[in-house]
Amino acid sequence: MSQTKPENPLRRLFRGKPQLWLPGLLLVLFLVALSIYFVRSAPPGRIVIASGDPNGAYTAFARKYRDYMKPQGVELVIRETHGSVENLKLLTDPDSGVDLAFVQSGIGTPEDYPGLIGIASLYHEPLWIFKRRAVKISLLRDLRGARIGLGPQGSGSYQAALTLLRDNGVDETNSRLSPEDMAGQIQGLRSGRLDAAFIISAGSSEAVRRLLAEPGVELFDVKRAEAYTRRQPVLGQVILPRGAIDPARDIPDEDKHMVSPVATLVARKDFNPALISLVLQAASDAHAHPNLFDRPGDFPSARYVDFPLAKRSKRYFKNGPPFLQRYLPFWAATLIDRLVLLALPLVTLLFPLAKVVPPLYRWRVRSRIYSWYEQLLEIESNAEKNLPAGDIAAYLQELDEMEDEVNAISVPLSYADNKYNLRVHIELVRKRLVEKLQRLIEQRASS
Repeated sequence: MSQTKPENPLRRLFRGKPQLWLPGLLLVLFLVALSIYFVRSAPPGRIVIASGDPNGAYTAFARKYRDYMKPQGVELVIRETHGSVENLKLLTDPDSGVDLAFVQSGIGTPEDYPGLIGIASLYHEPLWIFKRRAVKISLLRDLRGARIGLGPQGSGSYQAALTLLRDNGVDETNSRLSPEDMAGQIQGLRSGRLDAAFIISAGSSEAVRRLLAEPGVELFDVKRAEAYTRRQPVLGQVILPRGAIDPARDIPDEDKHMVSPVATLVARKDFNPALISLVLQAASDAHAHPNLFDRPGDFPSARYVDFPLAKRSKRYFKNGPPFLQRYLPFWAATLIDRLVLLALPLVTLLFPLAKVVPPLYRWRVRSRIYSWYEQLLEIESNAEKNLPAGDIAAYLQELDEMEDEVNAISVPLSYADNKYNLRVHIELVRKRLVEKLQRLIEQRASS
């Protein structure tokens, strides 16, 4: 018994009306595009952060962030700089490669640096004004004519120091202002090369603690701190209590009034939102603990941020870390988040498809059988006419070919009755044609 050669699957797929296979093709193309977007939207595994002086607090905290992010599968690259002003310039330079930066509050505005967003404020960043004990002054205006270290050009301490000194009539025309890094300022105070130095750093800075314990150096008490904060709203007032540094040695030996900007994190507007949550978790781990000037839970915060606060930051401060990131590593949590996002449109498509596909499938299967009925009806219609014997024989041949093709098609078992009905109808039309052909033959024989 001969076997019919199976039909090519691709030919079977694309045979028939386009409205049957075109929606499926479009769906496949949509899924391919969605998969490409899914891959491209993955958070980068590398962040470049602009910090500050190698011995300063910004760089120290950046190292803590790096240690926190490494087990989460994200590499934090630290770029040491001269401070906040340089950091803002790097953020606005598309070729710098910097994604994130520490910036002192009051250094920049959205008008001056468009395209940046605020992530969080991190801690009070007091301005430590140290002087040699031999220099007798009571107010900042008394520094006129002194040798003063302002911090590196481009740093927050440099900008804040210039603002305070100029408010008190001290400038380059009547004093020697020297832009130096923290190490240079400390050495200058110890050697007597500098009379005073303006240093912005956290209270936990080891360099600050050493200066507070230095016999020939003392911390200047900014008695008019409240006045300066009224003139410069970006500055706050903090107090270093007596004995806070070393109670046994009574350092400092009295309450010291200080002015203080706030350290903030600033990023480009196109910084990946998923990474913002990770950065804030690293900041919470590094800054949530109390210190000389901040109480537990004060930072990180949405306050004191000069630039528009990122939407993901607002969500973080309102609801905390994303649910999955509380229990899973960052890379696993973001992968699941993206898989869920990928599944949502698929699930949305499944609801209408669940209703459309079954009747479409039934129609498609039956159409493979019903398509023969048009030809069969035409043959039956012609069979009613007065046909010559040759035409009847041709129709019989056509029915034989039709039956062979019908026998070759495969249908699911549940639709086999439609195929057998078609074969029965072919046989009925054949029987009528055979009877008509026999009558013609008999008529010719009798005549």
